[in-house]
This record gives sequence, C-alpha cells and structure tokens, in this order.
Amino acid sequence: ADFVNDSVKSVTDSLWIGLVLAIIVAVIFLRSFKASATTLITIPVTLGLTLIVLYTVGYTLNIMTLGAIAASIGLIIDDAIVVVEQIHRTHEENPDDEYKHIVQNAIHYLFPAMVGSSISTIVIFIPFIMMSGVAGAYFNVLTNTMIITLVCSFFVTWIGLPVIYLLFSNGRKK
Repeated sequence: ADFVNDSVKSVTDSLWIGLVLAIIVAVIFLRSFKASATTLITIPVTLGLTLIVLYTVGYTLNIMTLGAIAASIGLIIDDAIVVVEQIHRTHEENPDDEYKHIVQNAIHYLFPAMVGSSISTIVIFIPFIMMSGVAGAYFNVLTNTMIITLVCSFFVTWIGLPVIYLLFSNGRKK
C-alpha cells in the first residue's frame, strides 16, 4: 500500500510541476493578460470535465489515469493557444468588428483544423486499444484516459474558450 501511495503521490507531484511549468511558459510567450487568462482557465475546465467523464465511465484516479492526464496537459494548452492566437489574428485583420463576430469567424476558420488535429492525435492510440494481455490492460486505461482528455479538450476549446474569451472582452470593441 505504501508503494502504491508513493507512486500516486509521485505522479501527482509530476502533474503539478508540469502544469506550473506549462503555465509559466504560456504566460511568457502569450504576453497578453486576456490570452493567458483564457488559456489558463481552459486547463481546469478541461481537467474537471475529464474527471467527470472518467468518473462516469467508472475509472478511478490511479497511476495510469494520472499519468495520462499529466501527459495531456501540453496538448490541452496547445489546443487553447492555437484558438487564442487565431482570435488575435482575426482581430488584427478586422479591428473594427465586435468581439463576438471576431470569435465566431476565428472558430469557424479553425474548426476543420481543430477536428483534424484532434482526430489524428486520437487515432495514434488505436493500436494501444487493441493490445491484449496484462500490458493491454494497463495501456487500455492509459489510452482511454488520454482519448477522454483530448475529446474534453476539443469541446472546451471549441465551445468554452470562446465564451471565456468573450467574458474577458465584455463583448465590446477594442
């Protein structure tokens, strides 16, 4: 029991360290409070949604699920940064438009790329789902958790991030 508890604590610590480092990097490179805040808020929203889905399908937090979530943090942030950057680009191209229209245009433009990117990342895990034996059992939990996290990230980035961005913008023109 001590070994398992130590292992879970180690993975949890790694998850927190990775999350903090990813946040620092995002803030440094985005150089905008609104962009950073929007990106950073999507992380706990995505993780919360992931935990709800994991609970619904009967998974518990263990080394494999926590490891998969930790590995997904970078992908979550990557999804959010791509959308935020597209919103900024659309705003630069159409500075007189209202934020609502800017966000709608950015999401409309990015949607096919978001779907393609998410599906291509998820497809990578299909061979792991087909594994059998003890290794297959371990990788099945890891793989399913990664897929659940990536799907949650897609929906939060597609639906939640624009709403969060608009809340920070208050719908006004810049």
